[in-house]
Amino acid sequence: MERLVENARAHRETSVEVMVFDDTSVGAGKVWRPDQAPQLLMNTVTSQITMFTDDTIECDGPICPGPSMYEWLSEGHCNAIDDFTLRTEAAMLDANDYPSRALYGHYLLWCLSRTLDRAAQNVAVTPHLARISNIAQAGHTWLLETDTGRSHVADSVILTLGHLPASPQTDALARFASQNDVTYIPPANPADVDTSSIPANQSVILRGLGLCFFDYLSLLTVARGGRFERADGDGTLRYIRSGREPHIIAGCRRGVPHHARGANQKGVSERHEPRFLTQSVIDQMQQRAAAGTPVDFNTDVWPLIRAEVEFAYAKAALPAVPEKEIFSAVAEAPTAKAQVLSQLGLPADRQFNWHNILNPAASAPTQTSADFRAWLLDYLRSDLQLAREGNKSNPVKAAVDVMRDLRNEARQVIDHGVVSAHSYREHIVSTYTPNNAFLSIGPPASRIEELIALIEADVVSIVGPGMRVDPSSDGRFVAYSPAIPDSTHSATMLVDARLPDMSSQFSGDQLLTNLIASGLARVHQLDQGFTTYVTGAIDVTPSPYRVVDRDGGAHRNLFAFGIPTEGVHWATAAGVRPGVGSVILSDADAVARAALGLRRNSTELAGSGVCGNE
Repeated sequence: MERLVENARAHRETSVEVMVFDDTSVGAGKVWRPDQAPQLLMNTVTSQITMFTDDTIECDGPICPGPSMYEWLSEGHCNAIDDFTLRTEAAMLDANDYPSRALYGHYLLWCLSRTLDRAAQNVAVTPHLARISNIAQAGHTWLLETDTGRSHVADSVILTLGHLPASPQTDALARFASQNDVTYIPPANPADVDTSSIPANQSVILRGLGLCFFDYLSLLTVARGGRFERADGDGTLRYIRSGREPHIIAGCRRGVPHHARGANQKGVSERHEPRFLTQSVIDQMQQRAAAGTPVDFNTDVWPLIRAEVEFAYAKAALPAVPEKEIFSAVAEAPTAKAQVLSQLGLPADRQFNWHNILNPAASAPTQTSADFRAWLLDYLRSDLQLAREGNKSNPVKAAVDVMRDLRNEARQVIDHGVVSAHSYREHIVSTYTPNNAFLSIGPPASRIEELIALIEADVVSIVGPGMRVDPSSDGRFVAYSPAIPDSTHSATMLVDARLPDMSSQFSGDQLLTNLIASGLARVHQLDQGFTTYVTGAIDVTPSPYRVVDRDGGAHRNLFAFGIPTEGVHWATAAGVRPGVGSVILSDADAVARAALGLRRNSTELAGSGVCGNE
């Protein structure tokens, strides 16, 4: 929206009418709606959140700076929020604190209001609290049908659908639940789930230990009246029960939650600058793919990302050693690398250990659940301490934060078929994406501290590595770790604590279903050699992301942007960070300009500088 308004503002000879559709909150959307539970947090600090362009953004449209979320808070814009809890939160937030999603929703609404206030006289914006259910071609225009029964006509359409609703569940556990009068809650945004159906003082199984797991923890504990308090003396965090909590049984394949995010020491825009996965290397990979030889991620890309991570680790662990020497050591072959790093002062037992960092529970005792519980608490306390030391000072947290910093570079070597179909399926979907999430997209450290307190209060039990959930003959769900003999728990409620699959082909979204069925859109797939891999994304062209129809033709005036294109693009759910050249804003500008019919690299608008005022 901001890019549409600002580009139209710079091209005032054309009148533009923008219709915006959202069935929950125009401006904040469903995921960030301001009326959700205030206990649900973002996993990005306030100073690293923005909706506005800056001079690091490469785009043809005008650069129009605006306040980051922290600047918005500091300038007092949140004082007008009609919610005492959120105003209190806003008054206490620092630049490196994690805001609630509800408060972020208010920031988004303010950003929309500011954008509309800046709209020139040639721009009219009309919000519609409705969802588009179908789109049909009407000559050179589009006929939009809404779920309210109204129709609208548009010259261009941009699909920014965000997280899609899941299709009805048909897996074995869902069928078992319906046949045995027990409860199965499928993957969903926890904010959209009616957790009041989970009774107090009864067992509930949560499958997954990622970000959704921590959301459910908050909704089932603090949101039910429980509270965390510091103990007198040592300040240890304790959980005080309300009596309305269920007994939460949780686990996942790894057996431990995502790594805690290191305390931010990078300010607003500092990031790891690539030494191995450089732009010239990326350009070579893209040229190679364009010539018909796609990249193998494990062979061509992963060794470079791995080297970046190991470089950051060694740099933090050896602050007195010149970076050139560390670079040379990390660039060595694996056997020589360990020896050279040892000579620099980093012995083998202190070097970055990929196996241990990716599989921490591999060393856990599994004789009894009590043994595993004791190990887990020690592991979580250690992770908490590492996180508190910061994402520059602590070698482990500095290293894993590199994977977050390299998202722009990773996108360039993954998007639009640069990686082969086989490698995308086997290396990115199966390995790199989940490992990246586990290492670099974890919860704030405060969530790990809260989990420790909840385990110690016997509110939460973590089952152990390789957790499985099976139906039992007596009509209950049974969760257990195959590695731990006495780890079995049973319950009549099972929650899949994860977001729905982002695949468009399995979405419950009526609009996408209709577009694909009509042939106006198609599901993206990678075809190379003897391998075909269906990514599940809605297929789009390279920027400006025109939707591709069933026959492979690109619509001139129908675009798709963001999460439904996951598969054509990578890491589409990431947010916009100021000062780092976010490709999300560059892409948004390109889509907006194409929808407005403006030429790319047009001289009258390219590099048009900072926006002026009316």
